[in-house]
Formats: sequence, structure tokens, C-alpha cells
Amino acid sequence: MKRWQKVLLVIAAILVVAGAALQAFRVSLGKINVPKFEKIAEGTYAYSDGMNQSNIYLVLGDERAALIDTGNGLSDLPAGIEEITDLPVIVINTHGHYDHIHGNYFFDTVYMPATDDEVFQRHITVEEIERQMQNVSPFIRWFMKYQTETIESVPVKTDYTPLPDEGYIDLGNRKLEFIELPGHTPGSTAYLDRATGELFCGDAITSSGVLLNLQESLPISTYIETLDYLQSLVDEGTVKSMYSGHGAFVMETDIIQSMRSGCEDILDGNISDEELEDHAYSVDGRFIKWSDETLK
Repeated sequence: MKRWQKVLLVIAAILVVAGAALQAFRVSLGKINVPKFEKIAEGTYAYSDGMNQSNIYLVLGDERAALIDTGNGLSDLPAGIEEITDLPVIVINTHGHYDHIHGNYFFDTVYMPATDDEVFQRHITVEEIERQMQNVSPFIRWFMKYQTETIESVPVKTDYTPLPDEGYIDLGNRKLEFIELPGHTPGSTAYLDRATGELFCGDAITSSGVLLNLQESLPISTYIETLDYLQSLVDEGTVKSMYSGHGAFVMETDIIQSMRSGCEDILDGNISDEELEDHAYSVDGRFIKWSDETLK
């Protein structure tokens, strides 16, 4: 056998092995895993679910625990929680998008802001998940094929309990107060522990940026009002630490002014023609995406 033929055989063998490894990894993305929660503060744990890094937070009180969002449905959340606590667990969703509610089916008690009911009702359907996947590249859809199939096939909890009128949930010596942060969705809600200053933001503001380009998103001007309110909570010392709905768990509070500056740039037209055409702007490495309907 000639040298060049041997080289081709080696290359072919490498490609076969690499292809098999890639296929095995793609299949593994669709498996239901037991999550390993990371302790990020006293009585507060976090886990990231799925390729889109949907963050899930476990907050412990003396009498019960709260799970803030449940991700894509790809994690055996009760099994992971059992490694940390035997307290009864309730779920509190920050908003109605499928990548934050799809693991609700593991739990009996689920709270969610009723102002996101329309969003929730759409996002519990397979059709909406498939529609969302059309917004990503064909390669990503191919790569996430098995994960998407699992997300679409897990049981779906079709109901929830609206957040209590008193404005908080008591976990026993630890209260989570509801903070409305409309913009990403009409009902986007953060949960605040005033004793520790911890604010669980969902997608109202994330370490990566914010999406205001969805059919349910509110105008940029409304989002600026949300950011101003959030900044007031920081200025008065109520909010000391912020936890993101995607990406890195912990956010510095200066992200608020950074995002506000970006929103002002968009509304004032201080962006490039390409950014305006793409409806996407980056400020301090964080994105803001909008639609024609929310550009006001």
C-alpha cells in the first residue's frame, strides 16, 4: 500500500471515530439527567439545564423549598433536589416560556404570574417549540435534534396557580417577594429575598442580555421603565445580588445601567445601519434584540 493510501485510511478512520463520537454526544443531549446543583449562597443553589443554559434556582427555607423555574424538562429535578434537602418543594416560574416551565411536570404545586397566561398556554404546545426552533440555524437544529425531541415528548403540566395576592411566598423564615419586571414578556417576574438582597431575575435581564423581539415582548420604552425601577431597588440597598435566567448565574448590578444605555442608543438612533437592519445591538458584550413592534 502506498504512503498516500495509508494517510487516506488514517484520515478516514479518524473521521469515522469523530463522527461516531459526535453522534453519541448528540444522542446524550436528549437524555434526562440528574442535576448537580451548585451552591451559590447560603441556602441557595443553582443548575443550568439544556444547551440554551436555562438556569434553575433552589431556595431553601425552614419549612419548604422553592424551585425558581424548571428549565426545558431535561433534568430529573426531584432526584437532584433530594441530594440537598428533604423539604417539600414548590415551583415558582418567572415567566411562561417553555425553557423555564417544561420541568413543571415533576411537581404538584406550581405558581406563575397570571399576566403571562397567554404565553404559558402557547409554550406548553409542541407547535410552539417547533416554531421557536425555526429561529435557529439548520446546523443547530440538526445538532439539537435529540434534545428537541425529548423536550417535545416529556409530560406537560398544563395548569398552574396564580401568584398569591399578598405579594410573597413564605418558605419559613425566608420570604420571596414578587417584583414585576415587564419587557421580555408582559408577566416577567423576579423573586426577591429582602433579608439577603438576592433577586432571581428570570429573563427580565440576563447575563447575556435581553430579548425584546418576541411576539409577546413589550416596547423598549417600557423596558427602560423596568430598568429604572430595578436600579432604584439597587440604589436603596434592597437588591444586592442578581441571578440570571440564562448563562452565568451571578450578575453585577452595573448591568442595569449598561442595558439602559443600550436601549437609549437604540431609541435615539445611535446605532449602525447594520444593527438597525438586524434588530440587534451589543453593549458591553451583552445583546439587546428587538422587533419593529417594540421599537418605541
